[in-house]
Amino acid sequence: MPNPIIQIADTLVTSHNTRCCGDFSSPNPVLQPYDYFTSACCNGVVQHFGDFNSFNALCCNTTLLNGTESLCCENQAVAKIYGEETACCGNQPMKPTEECCGGVVMNPAVQICCDNGPRNLGGIPPEKAICCGEGCVDGRDYYCCEGKQVLKTNLN
Repeated sequence: MPNPIIQIADTLVTSHNTRCCGDFSSPNPVLQPYDYFTSACCNGVVQHFGDFNSFNALCCNTTLLNGTESLCCENQAVAKIYGEETACCGNQPMKPTEECCGGVVMNPAVQICCDNGPRNLGGIPPEKAICCGEGCVDGRDYYCCEGKQVLKTNLN
């Protein structure tokens, strides 16, 4: 397969910066050469940079994104609404001060992650909270036995 022809200024030239793109897991892959200075291979599909470049282009499944503005969360484009510190929680953006719990964004200052779901602390200090049954308890005052809250003073 010949190297791709690319345009530099107003001239068409043969690229010498090529890689192959395709489904390499296939027993008989159909591969397409592409110039890695002008294109990207996104999940087996060649995408031309257009207004992007190799420094800001980001593949998201088979789509090309501007990586300075977006990130790819579960194969979906998500805006970096919290700047470069934006992270993914499922397909949602998340602040660096937040945590991900079962694909749901939570605030660890007021919530704890129990059984893949956020639960409100209800004033319990996060470092003292213990998941128990359908809620959480203050570990200074309670034990959790088989999902039931047991007050420590009731164990005499």
